[in-house]
Amino acid sequence: GLRGELTDAESRGKIVEQHYFDLFPSGLLSYAFDEASAHTLSLGYARNIGRPSFWSLNPVRDQASDYFYQAGNPNLKPAYTNNFWLTGVVKYRYSLTFWATLYKDAMMQGSLPDVQNPDNVLFSTINADRQEMYGATLSLPFQFVKWWTLNANVSYIYKGDRLLATDPMRWCHCVNLSANTGFTLPRDFYFNVTYFFQNQVSQGEMTIGALHFLSASLKKTFSGGRWTASLSANNLLKAAMDLTIDTSAYRSVTNVEIPASFGVSLTYNFNVGEMFRTKQIEKNVDASRFTKSDPAGK
Repeated sequence: GLRGELTDAESRGKIVEQHYFDLFPSGLLSYAFDEASAHTLSLGYARNIGRPSFWSLNPVRDQASDYFYQAGNPNLKPAYTNNFWLTGVVKYRYSLTFWATLYKDAMMQGSLPDVQNPDNVLFSTINADRQEMYGATLSLPFQFVKWWTLNANVSYIYKGDRLLATDPMRWCHCVNLSANTGFTLPRDFYFNVTYFFQNQVSQGEMTIGALHFLSASLKKTFSGGRWTASLSANNLLKAAMDLTIDTSAYRSVTNVEIPASFGVSLTYNFNVGEMFRTKQIEKNVDASRFTKSDPAGK
């Protein structure tokens, strides 16, 4: 396939102007090893774009210390990715994906010269000269019994980047692990537990320490599935992480605390059993936002 996108954005006072047109080709080749397509192999490519947010373009400064400022970059360009992947699927559900993502003008945090005061450090979002990512993702869904399911996803990423063309490439290894298990209980109750882990990872002048989260939720449906009441608890382990900013003139290490949070919700579905019918593949999908099962979806 091929799609075209035109971007025409302009702020008041013309502080920010974005005008560009791009083409985004994509393609997918698939081969089935049996008539039922239970075992398949697919090869894909897609070109995507990541546009800068308003806050990353806003040049208003935020003073973090006496000599350290943070601000947006109105000259920030969009980031483009060329994504390649090879995916094998066994028994409709178990999958292994090898993928590569090559960036052009990748957006990452870095320091800029402060034209107002050379003694200051101005930290902003900039376009990197080069960034590459190579990885593999293994997805393993299980249903042990009718009322107990488990989804496990493991990703390995080999990542390299450099801010300037004169800088050496900086490579790091990253491992992501997510697990999501669910239990269908009597009286239309459903209990879910999600765990996520990521080791230390570096990007540009920023390093994010290892982090992990444990969350749980309890749901109850009634009135024929029209009403759903939910109780949720996030980050039960009260995990924190270290955020390091290391420039040629400044180094900062901050311990970012992420408190536990709790939520209560009540939702109503107007269309249960009337207008829409969906094919349910797996019941536990809460952890999908943490995983990278398809590089083309980035």
